[in-house]
This record gives sequence, C-alpha cells and structure tokens, in this order.
Amino acid sequence: MSEATSTKIEPNALIEFLAWVHSESHSEELTVIQSEVLERLKLTPAPAARAIVLSGQRVAGAYFTCLPGRLAILGAVRTITQHEQLGSRLLVELATELSHEYKVELVQAAVADVDFAAQQMLEAAGFRYLATVDQMWLSPIVATSIDDATQGQQHSAWQPRWTDMSEVAEANFLTLLESTFQESLDCPELNNLRSIRDVLDSFLLGRRFSELKNWRVAWEGRRMIGCLILEEHENSVSEIVYMGLAPSARHRGMGKQLVGQAVERALSQGLSGVALAVDMRNVPAIKTYVRCGFRPLRRLKVYLIRSGKPHAA
Repeated sequence: MSEATSTKIEPNALIEFLAWVHSESHSEELTVIQSEVLERLKLTPAPAARAIVLSGQRVAGAYFTCLPGRLAILGAVRTITQHEQLGSRLLVELATELSHEYKVELVQAAVADVDFAAQQMLEAAGFRYLATVDQMWLSPIVATSIDDATQGQQHSAWQPRWTDMSEVAEANFLTLLESTFQESLDCPELNNLRSIRDVLDSFLLGRRFSELKNWRVAWEGRRMIGCLILEEHENSVSEIVYMGLAPSARHRGMGKQLVGQAVERALSQGLSGVALAVDMRNVPAIKTYVRCGFRPLRRLKVYLIRSGKPHAA
C-alpha cells in the first residue's frame, strides 16, 4: 500500500492548486480568490500551501495566509472523501509552522456551516469553535439603499461629524478602537487575545495610517465616538471589515448611520455591492443591517487556535 506523502506546493503550481482546493467556487469568485491570495503573499509571507498525495492522487490540500499583526487565516482545506484524517494532519503541520517559523499568535478559520467535514478536521487539529457568523450582502446599490440606511436620521436632533483619517492621530484612533471592543457582541471571545496594536496592524494591511482613504470616524464635538473600516475588492464590492462605537455612543441610532456612510461611499464610487459578516449573537446589529436592506448570503462557523500567549493591550 502506498504511503501518503505531504508535499509543498511550488509557486508556479499555486494557481492550479487554488482552483482544486476551491473547487466549489464559481469562476468569478475563484478569480478574486486567486488574485487576493497572490496579493496577500506579496504583503506578508506565509507557509507554502500543502497537499497530500496518495497512490499518485492528490487527496488533501490546505493553505493559510498571514496578516500583519501576527494573525493567520485559513484559506481553505479540502480532502477527497474518507481522507479527512489527512486534512487534519495538514492543518496541524501548517499551524505548527505558523507558530514556530512565522511567529503567528492567533490562527482563525471560517468554514461553511454545512461543511461538516471541514469542521471535524479543524476540531481534530486542535481548533476551538468560536462563533457562527452570517455573511450579509447588499446589492445592487442604488440611491434608495442610502435612503433606507439613513431613514429617520434627518429627524434626529443629534448628528455626528464625519471625517476621514486625515484629522485623526494614530494613537488616538488606537484608544477609540480599543473602546469599541468593550462589551462588544461580535465575537467577544477575541477581545484581549492580541494587543490593540496588532489588531490595528491587521486592519492596515501594510499601509501607513496616513494613507487610508476608506476609513471613516464619527465625532461628537472634539471626541471620536465611532469608526468604520472599509475595504474595496477587485469584484467591485465594498466590505465593511469593522464598525464599532464607543460605549457612550451606543443606543442612539449610530449603527444605522455607520452603515449609511458605508453604503453612500460605495454608491459614490460606482461599486456593485456591500458585504459584511456579523456574529449571529449580535441581534441588534443584525436588525440594523436588515433594516438597511442587507440579506443573508451564507453562514459560517468560525474556529481559532492560539499559538502564543496574549499580549496586554
């Protein structure tokens, strides 16, 4: 009987490997995945993707990408039926390499809630279930989308002032960002697992703070009370990567205003849609998104494994 052999995927074979491991993705989605993986590898080195070959056939494959801030994200894991144990073996190999050679502190994975094989492989590899999140989608973006997202704001006596990051000192933004995590309903288990500096670095993706164009900050007087972090993708989609409010700004209709800012910016840039992910436990946020026209796209289960001790924020 042939022995299962673990091999690294060479750079010139990566595009083909990504097509194999993402075999369930349609062609347009696969093109975006391949492009973003290549761009991320230019930004932050990551372990080579791995496959296991048995009797000349590829039966398992997995890869991770890394972000600044000592964070790694599972790209995908796939196995041929009845070889799930080999998929877990790959996950262990890669997680170990991430910890020892790439000094990654936190490894996250998000897989479809109906992908029971991937969930079992992650659990067998030592990943801990964290939360279930809904990916939500607003498309097409039209003027009425903004009306829906901002409905009722014109009647509010309190209106924040919105700016880009040109008026914000990075140290002050770190303080705001940390405050928005207090009593957050979105994956609160992640709080304090990494320093706030590492969290911001993961959002920055190697850019200078002064270069940011798509981030917005809400002000009350001279005090920052909320932030909106957006990313534009090659498929003309704007992603709400993070939106947060300081505790003092909550329960005042600000959530809808943050969403309205994201939708308005996407429409002004001619983008086709806005995407986001939200913890299913965050019922207030989900209600806000639905009122703004967002609809569920897919449901994911999120797992994580820590490869180091948390740092004080």
